[in-house]
Amino acid sequence: MTDPAETLRAYEQRVRDIADIAARADVTRARLAALRPAVTSPDGAVTVTVSSMGALVDLAFGPAAERLELADLARLVVTTAQAARVEAARQTEAAVAELVGEPAARQAMAAPEPADPDDEPGYRGRGF
Repeated sequence: MTDPAETLRAYEQRVRDIADIAARADVTRARLAALRPAVTSPDGAVTVTVSSMGALVDLAFGPAAERLELADLARLVVTTAQAARVEAARQTEAAVAELVGEPAARQAMAAPEPADPDDEPGYRGRGF
């Protein structure tokens, strides 16, 4: 037979554990909301700032940008933005790992496997 006092203590401990997890999740959520990694190109021509999700937040050009052809500048913006998104993913994974542990964070951050369109129900045509 289970001791009612022990059952109550176990229940109260679970409630405290859940409250602790919720508080840690709130801290992680706030940390992610404030995350704004910025990456500058090696020549200082471009600085890209992104959110924790990798969305563009700011784009700035340094004096070196004036010496670049537009096509080169465009490529540099794209390359620098990709580096900023990689940094955002790294920082986001680190923040999530503090909450759930590294293996779970790595799994949560892993890119999903692309869906096979042939497995989808519905239209099977291949376009026009």
